[in-house]
Amino acid sequence: TRTHPDLTTLTFTQAEQEIEGSRSDLLALGITPVVTFSYPTGAYNAQIKQQVKDGGYIGARSSDGGYNDKTTDRYALRRFSITNTTTLAQMKAVVDTAVANKTWVVLLFHEVNTSGNTYSITPELFEEIVTYIKDQGITPITLKQGLEMMP
Repeated sequence: TRTHPDLTTLTFTQAEQEIEGSRSDLLALGITPVVTFSYPTGAYNAQIKQQVKDGGYIGARSSDGGYNDKTTDRYALRRFSITNTTTLAQMKAVVDTAVANKTWVVLLFHEVNTSGNTYSITPELFEEIVTYIKDQGITPITLKQGLEMMP
């Protein structure tokens, strides 16, 4: 969105300006395609989901934790958020569970740096995660690609 507000606290028109305005802004910058959405602060409801759909998005990532499959609401995709306390063993378990259950998981990386911020991980851990995924023969895909695979 334009200003990262909790969309559920806005009027219909304000939410529309945030949702559709941010898409227009990105397109005006030459960033394409702009077809997936992430709810600021993770907050959404039925009205916001409909506005995202009406705004031209094919799906949206929520802040709800978990795995996705072909029955997951494409406007409430689940994710696994990686923070400064996440370990490689935890990431391996997340990936292994997704593979075993034939589901997909959205890995949410906020920052890759050495700041120690809550939502950051070190470049070394990031590299270890990427290497593990690669070694498992998994090809990472974008939200758009995942959504295109859903019925």
